[in-house]
Amino acid sequence: MPRRILALAALFTCLSSAQEFRSTLTGKVTDPSGAVVPNVQVIATKTDTNSRFQTVTNSDGLYTIPFLLPGTYELSAEAAGFKKYVQSGIQIGSDTRVAQDVVLSIGASTESISVTADAAQLESVTASAGQVITTREVESLPVNGRAPMDLAVLGYGVVNTGTRDQNRPFENSGFSTFAMGGAPTGANAAPLDGVPNVGTLGEASTRISFSPPVDSVVDVKVEAFNVDASYGGFGGGTVEVTTKGGTNQLHGSASEFNQ
Repeated sequence: MPRRILALAALFTCLSSAQEFRSTLTGKVTDPSGAVVPNVQVIATKTDTNSRFQTVTNSDGLYTIPFLLPGTYELSAEAAGFKKYVQSGIQIGSDTRVAQDVVLSIGASTESISVTADAAQLESVTASAGQVITTREVESLPVNGRAPMDLAVLGYGVVNTGTRDQNRPFENSGFSTFAMGGAPTGANAAPLDGVPNVGTLGEASTRISFSPPVDSVVDVKVEAFNVDASYGGFGGGTVEVTTKGGTNQLHGSASEFNQ
């Protein structure tokens, strides 16, 4: 019995140490006069897989849809006495809180209003400061050694503290040498899909454990100043790499490294 308890405790410790790489979509639903609309069915659909995530607004007209994988989403909202609201092209990155308010128009539910997502607005949901190296940038920018972690040096508040002339895909020392937020090299969190990805033995404590191939990466999120409590224990910033999942399209890639 003691062994079982010890094993469970170790499991829960590992789970609690992981950071969340999925994101949250939240907002308020109102009518044309600005009054809140409760009990509205809100659905977020990931366009490349048709995965649906739904919820209902509360008495204050607020909705929250957590645990969304990075990607492009379509948001719809339906309520009796109002036209169906459909907004496409909502881009959701890794570990973000996206605020998207909805204004319903009075009319029959059989009618609908389609909206194209506006340009990204000022971040107003969280106090963390950072930026995202997008999928397009990860795929298009020349990356020494095909190591997406090396793209962290593009973020503001990040200082290159090493030499990046001989990086190779199977090594991790070269692209681990950067400092963030005024902290020394190696004082940064580096989760991979929410799982801690930093070595813990001797000199390896300052090194990234694994850097996936660039073809398998959705984005690289760099936060020089992260105030989220889930990232406690690190004096620097956070470099979070999120890998791709499956889609409804058959796809693949091949690469060769020669140095």
